[in-house]
Amino acid sequence: MIEKDYHYLSPDRKTKIHFHEWLPEGHPKAVVQVSHGITEHIGRYGKLASALVEKGYAVAGNDHAGHGESEKPDCYRWEHLVKDTHRLQEYLKQQYPTVPFYSIGFSLGSFVICPYLHSKYGRRPRQSRSDYLLRGSPYCTGPARTLP
Repeated sequence: MIEKDYHYLSPDRKTKIHFHEWLPEGHPKAVVQVSHGITEHIGRYGKLASALVEKGYAVAGNDHAGHGESEKPDCYRWEHLVKDTHRLQEYLKQQYPTVPFYSIGFSLGSFVICPYLHSKYGRRPRQSRSDYLLRGSPYCTGPARTLP
């Protein structure tokens, strides 16, 4: 398993956002983006990432602003949080354009990825190879599915 850390600027153009990738040795069969909960950081998902990487998935997630290794901003809007996650999603889709894309949101993270299901972020056909799993969220419900 290959692990990499990166940083990018949030839409406020001041806050450095950290993201981590867990990669299989070869080309991944799919990409899974993880969005963590309110009192968490992406590093807490190492076991999940390891299990998915063993099955051939690439896994990545960012620390939301003020969490983990991301900077804490002076003033931050909800829209920035959503755009931070969207920016990582776009990066991952550029890196791996031919494989399916999955996004998993836990608690706060489920609210962060819900706009993809209901707004400009979720337009087709860009998302046509995407699926979303929301955990710990009253916002959206549905049956559980197993990743292929």
